[in-house]
Amino acid sequence: MKQVPLTVEDWDKLSELSKKAVLHLLRVFGNKQGLDVLVESIPFPIHWKAEILGNSFEWIVSEMGSVTLRLGEHARYTRNPPPIFYVSLGKFEGDQFCWLDPEGDIVPFFEKEGEELVLEKVRLYLQWEEGDL
Repeated sequence: MKQVPLTVEDWDKLSELSKKAVLHLLRVFGNKQGLDVLVESIPFPIHWKAEILGNSFEWIVSEMGSVTLRLGEHARYTRNPPPIFYVSLGKFEGDQFCWLDPEGDIVPFFEKEGEELVLEKVRLYLQWEEGDL
């Protein structure tokens, strides 16, 4: 499968897939703010706080197909906290779109493996934060 460049014509598809990502993340990880799941009425970027493994994190989803999980509340990172998890949409031949990690590897984002990858990144961060790494 060969990756191809995104074009302006892909904007609607990116937006649609980003909204699906929001709904998926709300369903899997929940939110602390009672975010309305009527995603159609919420302007991008869409962000909300969620508790994962007992810690506060913030999801941010852009209309261009990027998903970031970062610290939600942390005294050390009150501004621009570091990302814990990140994926973005890539386009492949045949107008196929896939979620990619920062290294360009395909991530099964909507499958159980995607959820486990998020939890793995959160656990890794928590170990680092506690000084266990």
